[in-house]
Amino acid sequence: MIVKTQRETFFEPLELDCGKTLEKWKLAYETYGELNGTATNAILIFHGLVGDAHATGLHTTEDKIHGWWDGMIGSGKAFDTDHYFVICINLLGGCGGSTGPASQNPETGKPYGLDFPLVTLADMVRSQKVLLNKWGIEKLFCVVGPSTGSMLALQWVKSYPDAAEGAILIAGPARLSAQSLALNWAMREAVQSDIFYRDGDYYGKDPQPSRGAALAFALGAIGWMTPHSMQSKFGRNKLEKADPDDPFAPQFLVEGFLDKRGKDFCRFFDSNSLLYLTRSIDRFDAADGFDCLEDAFREFQAQFLVVTYDTDWRYPPHESKEIVAGLQAAGVPVQLIELSNPAGHASFLRHTDQLSEVVAPFLLEMSQFVWGSANE
Repeated sequence: MIVKTQRETFFEPLELDCGKTLEKWKLAYETYGELNGTATNAILIFHGLVGDAHATGLHTTEDKIHGWWDGMIGSGKAFDTDHYFVICINLLGGCGGSTGPASQNPETGKPYGLDFPLVTLADMVRSQKVLLNKWGIEKLFCVVGPSTGSMLALQWVKSYPDAAEGAILIAGPARLSAQSLALNWAMREAVQSDIFYRDGDYYGKDPQPSRGAALAFALGAIGWMTPHSMQSKFGRNKLEKADPDDPFAPQFLVEGFLDKRGKDFCRFFDSNSLLYLTRSIDRFDAADGFDCLEDAFREFQAQFLVVTYDTDWRYPPHESKEIVAGLQAAGVPVQLIELSNPAGHASFLRHTDQLSEVVAPFLLEMSQFVWGSANE
């Protein structure tokens, strides 16, 4: 499937939770399938922390890398584009075409850098709601997200309790634990400690702060894997071509993997966006404004599917179960499924067949509940 990333520019002010306003802003997005005549078959997919709007398919026939969730979205797949209109929007504050720190500040004509306002997950879903309203989509069939996207899907239902029939939360918490906060802090410190970071004012300058960003991504990648998956993939195997003159250069296969992945990451992801996005999830708490999750969830009208993985230590099962307990206490319909997979947090990307086996039946059940049949 050949797809195209599209961009929409908005000139209506977007008021942010920090008290500032974006007077002009953009969202980059991709869509798959067709919106039905009543605009009731739309599924909104929220991407993960360092993802983007390119969720499935190829941009050109020469491309070799498919969208990040290609195994889940398409004709006959779990998010079946023969029946659903699937949307993925690059997050506000990101660097995949939506307005973020690398975007031009209309007041100065230069990139925002650290002058970009702090954005929250509520700001992000608010911006996406503006786009969906423009398309005439008042109520989504389902909101879906893995990892950071899970938190965004939860925020969507919290911000707009009656604007989604269903919600699928995959490997994500109601709030970050101290360990996750610590990891995000270390990633930001890695970025900012780079001597070429220049307090965020590095756009158009050389060298770029690539070493710090590469280290930050390597730290994040470690959290996506498990001891078992790392041992089975790399063990203590050594690189075939290690620098013999530098004893501290990568010598083991796992070091080479992290080094390469980090360098690849720097080619497409903006260092400042990493700071802003990690801070936005740090500040997220689904119970904000309420005494507890039960109270926060009481007005929810969506049906929920919550999926977790037994080996996920980035966002372990007990964090998903905390969400489920809150939903159950609030009387919200919810199914919890804990999948067994050695890949840890990365399971939702690497083992889409397993995930499809639980997502597809939930969507079918929802279709029968909402429309009375599998198709409207």
